[in-house]
Amino acid sequence: MIDIYLCEDQAEQLRCLEKWITRYIEQNGTEARVVSARTHPEETLEDLSPGSTQLFFIDIQLGKAEMDGFALAEEVKRQNRDACIVYLTSKSEWAYRAFEHPFDVLDYIVKEPSEFLHEEPGVRMQERLGRIFSRIRQMEKEKGHGILIECGSRKVRVKKEDIISIEAIKGRHQLEIITEKEMMTSQMSLKAVEEMLDDSFIYVSRSCLISRKKIREMDRKNRFIIMTNGKEIEISYRKLKEVWDLL
Repeated sequence: MIDIYLCEDQAEQLRCLEKWITRYIEQNGTEARVVSARTHPEETLEDLSPGSTQLFFIDIQLGKAEMDGFALAEEVKRQNRDACIVYLTSKSEWAYRAFEHPFDVLDYIVKEPSEFLHEEPGVRMQERLGRIFSRIRQMEKEKGHGILIECGSRKVRVKKEDIISIEAIKGRHQLEIITEKEMMTSQMSLKAVEEMLDDSFIYVSRSCLISRKKIREMDRKNRFIIMTNGKEIEISYRKLKEVWDLL
C-alpha cells in the first residue's frame, strides 16, 4: 500500500490535486490512498505515520509557512530515507533546483493554473501521474529482488532491508556481510557492494558500512553503535560527527 501525503498552500489547488490522485487510484486499481492533504508543512509532519511506501507531493513555495517545500522534504527524508518526493511548482526554474539536493527526488510537476479550473485532470497531468506511479512500482520491484553477493563459487541474492553491516576483514581481502538471517563472506570489494546500495547505508569508518535502519543505539562519547542484532561497531573519529548528524 502506498500512503500519499499532499502539501499545497493553495486550498483550491490542493482540493483538485487530491481529487485527481484519488480518481487515478480508483480508475487504475492502484493500491494507494491519500492519508494527508494539508496547506501547512507542520501539519503534514504531524500526520506522518509508518507506511510500507510513502509518496509526497510537496509544493516548493509554501506561502507564509516557516519552512518551504525543500525544508519539508529534507525533514521527511530525515524521518524516512525511502520516502518518495514529487515537487510541485508554478515556476519551471524552481523544478530544476529539486535535483540539486543531496537526496533522490522521484519527479516534479509544473503547475499550470488553467489546469486547476477543471474537475478532471488534463492529459498532461494524467500522463505525469502515470509516470510517477510506474516509477514507484519499478522501485518496489527492484527492492524486492535484492542484490547479488558473490560468495566464492556462489552468488547469493540478499534483500537490502535485511542487511545490517558490511565490513572489510583486515588482512584477508574479504568482506563480512551480516544480515538478519545469516553471516557470509565475499571477495567483492566494499566499493562494489556500496554501489548496489542506497543512501540508507552509511560509512562509520573506512572499512565498514552499516544500515541506518538497523541502528539501535549510538554512544557518541565512546564512539560506538549498537545494531539491532546486538553487534557493537566502532565509529572512527573522522566519521563521528557525520554519523551523529545523520541519525
